[in-house]
Amino acid sequence: MPTALMDRTTDLAGSDALLDAFAEKDHTIAQLNERIAALEGSLKAAHTEETILRNDNTVLGLKLMDAREKQSEIQHANELLVSEMNDLTEKLFQEANILVSSESRRRHEAEVSRTKMAQELQQANIMLKSETDQLKALRDRLEQGPRYCATFSFFIYLL
Repeated sequence: MPTALMDRTTDLAGSDALLDAFAEKDHTIAQLNERIAALEGSLKAAHTEETILRNDNTVLGLKLMDAREKQSEIQHANELLVSEMNDLTEKLFQEANILVSSESRRRHEAEVSRTKMAQELQQANIMLKSETDQLKALRDRLEQGPRYCATFSFFIYLL
């Protein structure tokens, strides 16, 4: 074989190798383009997910602020109720003390009055017994005879 033909055959063989290399590189580029497209899709999905998460985070942040505000309002209302309950409890105890004091004073006054009336009743019973004894003594004298009649008439006259 002539050298020129061989050179040409070698050139052709080199061209086939070169074409195979290009074909392999085209195939690799196609695979890389597919991989890039898949990664771009994943990136787009990740951006969408990030946007959704940011929106959810914003909504949750607003809900948290509302919850804290409501908690603050409830705590304030609770403090007011506790304060009012303490005031009412104090007033209730003051009124109870006044009632107990008034009742104690009324009982004392009633006991003093009862004691005084018992003493007056005892004195009245003593006087009644004394008067009854005197009346009996006078009746006994009257029954004994006329000598005491003059004295008894005088005594009745004085009454």
